[in-house]
Amino acid sequence: MKWTIPEKLIEKGRIYASEGRVLSINADQEKEVWYAEVLGSKTHQVVLDGTAKEEDICDCAYWLENHYCKHTIAVELYLRSKGLNRLVNENRVMLLPRVKKT
Repeated sequence: MKWTIPEKLIEKGRIYASEGRVLSINADQEKEVWYAEVLGSKTHQVVLDGTAKEEDICDCAYWLENHYCKHTIAVELYLRSKGLNRLVNENRVMLLPRVKKT
C-alpha cells in the first residue's frame, strides 16, 4: 500500500479491519487480484490489485473521487494480519470467505 494516503483514512481502515468488517476475501491467482467484501454503510465490493501496481478498485463513492478508500485499506491490513501480502503470487494459501458473526 502506498502510504501517502491521509493518516485519518488509514486509521479508519485499521478500525474496519479490527472490527471484522472484511467479510470475505479470495485470491484469483490467474488475474492477480484479491476479491473482498467489506461492510461499511453497506457491503462494498473491493478488488485489491495483487501486483506491485496497486491499482485497487472499490464501489464506494469516496474511491470514485480519490482512487483509494478505507475499504481497500481494510482489505490490505486484513491480509497483513494473516501474514499475507497483496502480491497474490507470493502467497501460497487461498483464503476462504469468512462467515459474519451474528
